[in-house]
Amino acid sequence: MKIVLAEVPYTKDRDISVEKSCVPEGAELTMAVFDEHAENNDAFYAEIKDADIIIDGYVHFGKKEIDAMDHCKVISFQSTGYNEADLDYAKEKGIAVCSILDYCTQETAESAMALMLNLQRGIRQPGQVLRCGAVMLVVEPIASIGEQEHALIERIRTSNAPAVLVINKIDTVEKPELLAVIAAYSEALPWRAIVPVSAQNGDGLEELFGELAQLAVPGPQLFPDDMISDMPEKQICAELVREKLLLCLDKEIPHGTAVEVTKFSERDNGIIDMDVTIYCEKESHKGIIIGKRGAMLKKIGELARQDIERFMGTKVYLQTWVKVKENWRDKAALVSSMGYKN
Repeated sequence: MKIVLAEVPYTKDRDISVEKSCVPEGAELTMAVFDEHAENNDAFYAEIKDADIIIDGYVHFGKKEIDAMDHCKVISFQSTGYNEADLDYAKEKGIAVCSILDYCTQETAESAMALMLNLQRGIRQPGQVLRCGAVMLVVEPIASIGEQEHALIERIRTSNAPAVLVINKIDTVEKPELLAVIAAYSEALPWRAIVPVSAQNGDGLEELFGELAQLAVPGPQLFPDDMISDMPEKQICAELVREKLLLCLDKEIPHGTAVEVTKFSERDNGIIDMDVTIYCEKESHKGIIIGKRGAMLKKIGELARQDIERFMGTKVYLQTWVKVKENWRDKAALVSSMGYKN
């Protein structure tokens, strides 16, 4: 398996220790640099030619770049948006496109890498024996079954496991198109159930969960009833604030933001006093986060407080602050104190 980090000249020297720590034994991790001002980028195209997974920073993956890859199945963007890829052409070529928010925590990076590796493994190795109690295959609403889907269906058939077909993105097609998809897949395999859903608006999810619940096998209890995570409460609260920061600023998100809980104390009556500091790298970013007359920061704080109270099960007095720390990501001690790992 080959994983390629696609970079531009000014990011080629960045620290890639997180990516290296997540790469499984036997996988190859390389870097390909695209320079739009260079006479040619032959070395870049040669490097990505046999890539299985692309982790992309700021390189645009259009038709030329996608055609240059023989069997890539996953392109994951970090620090940039989906506009850096020709999504329609990637979909046509059977390439999954996903995105990782800028400067993830170690836990998020590991989860994202695991997702990409599992996607790649599931698509690229159709000859492997499938060993499981049940199978869920998620497809898009396209009536023409692709080569990869046929390979996966054959794996399911040989496993003799009960299988549920999930047709996602039904909000993007009309009913006649959806019926054609159901008909095509119904002929391919005797599914236990075919469940059309829309992950975007939630349609069909209740039915899907019901089907999966019937297939679930009871197992040992691995954690106490009151333990919902192995992460410290302070870190979860910080991530809840950062989540609202990213959601509220999705159209103008300043890169290089981090959140630190600087005060976490509980009163005798159970109320929690919490101070949270949002760090950014530029004064202009600070203005964006605070907003006009503090409106944006107030919105972020209010949404975060509601989730934190729900998580903690008690009333929370939350105060948020925004500070500029230029180049904070280059200061190992500060990065580590905020729960991030380089």
